[in-house]
Amino acid sequence: MRHLTRHIGDMPVPIEFLRGVLGILCIFFAHTLGRAAAAVRAAVDAGARADQLHVAIAPSIGPCCYEIDEPVLQAFGRAYGRRAQAWLEPARDAHAMLDLWTANEALLADARPMETWPTLAETDAAGMCYTSGTTGHPKGAVYTHRAIFLHSMASSMTDLLGINERDVILHIVPMFHANAWCVPFAGVLNGATQIFGGPNPQPRDIVEIVHNERVTFVGAVPTVWIAIDAILEAEPRWDISSIRCIPIGGSAAPRTLIEKFDKKYGAPMLHAWGMTEMSPLGTVCRLKSYMDALPDEERYTIRAKQGYVAGGVDMRIVDDAGVEQPWNGKSVGEIQVRGPWVIRSYYDNPESVDRFTADGWFRTGDVASIDPEGYVQITDRTKDLIKSGGEWISSIDVETMIMDHPKVLEAAVIAVPHPKWVERPLACVVPKPGMTLEPREIVEYLRPRLAKFALPDEVVLIEAVPKTSVGKFDKKVLRERFKAWTPKD
Repeated sequence: MRHLTRHIGDMPVPIEFLRGVLGILCIFFAHTLGRAAAAVRAAVDAGARADQLHVAIAPSIGPCCYEIDEPVLQAFGRAYGRRAQAWLEPARDAHAMLDLWTANEALLADARPMETWPTLAETDAAGMCYTSGTTGHPKGAVYTHRAIFLHSMASSMTDLLGINERDVILHIVPMFHANAWCVPFAGVLNGATQIFGGPNPQPRDIVEIVHNERVTFVGAVPTVWIAIDAILEAEPRWDISSIRCIPIGGSAAPRTLIEKFDKKYGAPMLHAWGMTEMSPLGTVCRLKSYMDALPDEERYTIRAKQGYVAGGVDMRIVDDAGVEQPWNGKSVGEIQVRGPWVIRSYYDNPESVDRFTADGWFRTGDVASIDPEGYVQITDRTKDLIKSGGEWISSIDVETMIMDHPKVLEAAVIAVPHPKWVERPLACVVPKPGMTLEPREIVEYLRPRLAKFALPDEVVLIEAVPKTSVGKFDKKVLRERFKAWTPKD
């Protein structure tokens, strides 16, 4: 990456392409051209404007698609001459944009390496990632050199991720997603062995690499580990017991999955929570020393939470009236955070200013409680909470209960309109391969575990839960699919 950056630096391109965000934009063009070409062509043929492409092609190559704004267009215009002028026209011709991208390799071939490395301030931009767009359009988060360094130091702490020189790290989370959880930088800081899983590693690839390379540290979203569990069940010859830590985030992992990986595979999971806007680490769920002697039931109840706040991050929960809530394990509110690796604004997105409070806190949109020990329990995203007859229903709580059912592979719960109750929960359930599952089985399984008002009005069996480019459940797709749903009674 450094060699390529220096190679770009001496091109007839303004110096801002080397420094900070715009330099990474140029690297993005150089490295993802092959993967992007088909997606861009499809978007262009469908009539997409150039200023829409950062969203239009996200499903194909992920939210690393950087927004093409006017300053960048002007800089490319200075670098490429008339070829780029079409970008600056009001129509923003997307075909001209595609032609410009395809000329990038030829431009790199004529470049000369830099002789000296530039002096960079710790507050200069070092990287930029876009949010995954789970609840809206992707938004750009810019990371400084200082933020990445401090985050890497925190990730090396024993009671956070404990990344160290002895680790063999397998990277599955892509670099475009929250800096690959910033783990590659902490790995370099500590001299760990690092294995990059390639552009699209599948669960079987992960199992084979862990088995053959004796990987000690590998993180991914729960859907990946659910698929890996199925492989390990069917093919017990694979051994993943070299793993000392599986950081798991993006969505809540079923408690039964955490317990199974502990006891059956010898590969402990570590629940964590964070966001692209936080570089991303916010909490990790390790047991405190005096909790080791607790019964299994209590220990796994704690480990199913998202954990205590990372050193370096300030956290509070605030209700709808703006009142900070106590850490009593019962009161809930929106998580707000601040700290040296938490962004203070989105890149070129003034309409999102309301995500940041006047006193310097980032409003995460996640709703949670915090117990007296400091352990965070995520209740839901604010946009995923279901308001039914004056009662709030946590879609996450219902989903994790459903996924504890022995016949269930995946489950997503969404709100659907209701003429009397305003909203009601609809459960979309994927049975495990080879299993016969009836919707009524799920309702009966939930009945003793949930309040009556929280029971789904209907359980729909589907082939797969749609997912974002980083493996999160994409509930926007399900809401669109079931927008015409009507109650049966």
